[in-house]
Amino acid sequence: MPSTLSTFSISSFETTLTGFIPKLDLHFISSFLSRKPSKTKVSLIRSFFDACKIRKAKIPSNVRIAKALNCTPSLVCQIRTGYIRKKVIEKKNMLMTRKQEKRVMEILKNLRDKRKQITPKTLRAVVAKVCHKAPSHNFHSSFIKRHSEELMIVPSSVREEKRMKISEQSIITWKNYLTQYVNGKYSSMIFCADESGYHDHKDTRKVNLIIGTNENREINHTPVDRGEKRKSLLHCISLDGTFVPPCFLVQKPFNIRSLQSFGYQIGIHGCVEIGNSSYFTKELFENWIEKVFIPHVNIKRMILPDIHAQAVLMLDGCRIHLSDNVLTRLANENILLLILPPNTTHLLQSLDLSIFSLWKLQIQQVRSGSTHDSVEQLLWVAVNAILQVSSSINIFSAFKESGLVNDFHRAPSTARIFEESFQKVIEIVKLDNKSLPLSCTRQTRQTKGGEWGIMNIDKMPVYSGLPQ
Repeated sequence: MPSTLSTFSISSFETTLTGFIPKLDLHFISSFLSRKPSKTKVSLIRSFFDACKIRKAKIPSNVRIAKALNCTPSLVCQIRTGYIRKKVIEKKNMLMTRKQEKRVMEILKNLRDKRKQITPKTLRAVVAKVCHKAPSHNFHSSFIKRHSEELMIVPSSVREEKRMKISEQSIITWKNYLTQYVNGKYSSMIFCADESGYHDHKDTRKVNLIIGTNENREINHTPVDRGEKRKSLLHCISLDGTFVPPCFLVQKPFNIRSLQSFGYQIGIHGCVEIGNSSYFTKELFENWIEKVFIPHVNIKRMILPDIHAQAVLMLDGCRIHLSDNVLTRLANENILLLILPPNTTHLLQSLDLSIFSLWKLQIQQVRSGSTHDSVEQLLWVAVNAILQVSSSINIFSAFKESGLVNDFHRAPSTARIFEESFQKVIEIVKLDNKSLPLSCTRQTRQTKGGEWGIMNIDKMPVYSGLPQ
C-alpha cells in the first residue's frame, strides 16, 4: 500500500531546499507540484523527480528530499532507483493466461480456415475446453475487444428463400379431392400427420458471427448445423380437436430412466423411439401406423354410430409414407390415404401452418437461453411443449387455414370445406408465380415430382362406401 500523504507545505518545501537547488529551478518545481496535487507520498516523490527531469535541475541527496517532502529516505531511494515501478494500467483477464489465449486464437484460426462458422457460443465452448472453466455469457465481447485487429462481430444474414413454382390447378384439384372424399365425413375420422425436427433454441433466429477483419462481411448466412443432436417428432392431429399421442425419435445413447425421472409416462405422454439416426425411416413409420395410429382410429370408431366409418389420413409425399405395407395396411382398416400436392405443404399442411411453429416457439421460451440441457431434459421440454400447443383451438385454427372446418349442426360433427382459405391460397400462388421472373425472387428449386392424391383407393375393401 502506498503511504498516505500527510499535510504538505510548499513554503516549508522551499525553505528546506533553498541553497541545494538553484532559486529559479526551485520555483519551477514548487509551481509544478502545486499544479499537480498528489494523493500519496509515492506520487508526490515521483512528481518531484519528473519536475527535476523536465527542468534538468540538480537533484539533492535522498535525506534532504525526504526532509523537504516529509517522508522517509528509504522511500525516496526506492523510487529514485526504480525499485517501486510505475503501475501499468492493464485489464487483467482472470479466466485465461496469455498462453491459453494464444491457444484459443489458434483454434479459431483453424476453424476459420476450414470455413466453419464461429458464433459466440462456439467461442465460449472453445474457451471452456482450453481453460477448464465456463466463461460468462458476454465473454465474447471483451475477447473481441482485446483482439479487435484480427476479429470482429457481424450479424448473420438470412439465406435466399427457396422458391418453387406451384400450379394453380394443383390447388383446385386438391380442393376437389377434399370435397369428394373428406367433405361430410365425421370430423373425428379426419387426420393429418407429419414429421418435424428440433436442433437448437436459435434455429429460427439471426445470430452474431465472429469473423476475421479481412473476411467478406456479406456472405455470412445464419448457421443451420447446431451442436445439439436433432430430436424428431411424428405428430398427428384430428379435425375434432384431438390428437394421437406424439411419437419422438432420439439418437443413441439415450437414458429412458432419466427421462422417466422427470415425470414422463409411456403411453400417457406418447412414445419414444431410440435409433441410430434421428430421422424417421420406413420401418419406424410402418411401426407407428401399426401400433399407434390404427389402434387410435379403432378406439374412436367405437363411439360413432357407424363402427366401420371410413377414416382419412393426409400426409406429404415423403417416400416413407408410400410403402406398399403402409398402403395395404391402411386400406385393410378402411383408412383412405391422401397425399398433398408437391411443394404445397407450407400452404396446405395443417401441422406446418400452425402447430409445429408454436411447438418450437414454446421450447425456446421455456429454455430461455439455456444451452446446457441434457438430451433427456430437452426431450421432456419438447414433450410438454407439444402437449400444450396441441389444444383444440390451435388444431381447429390449423385445419381452417388448410381449408377444413367442423360442421357442428350435426352430432357427431362432420367436416366441411372452408372456401375462404382456398381463395387465399390461390391468391398467394398467383402472386408468387408472378414474382418468380424478377431477379430478386428467382426460382431456386425445381418442382418436385411424384404421385399425389388418393393413393390406396384400389386396395380399399368393398364396404368402404367410396363414390364410384
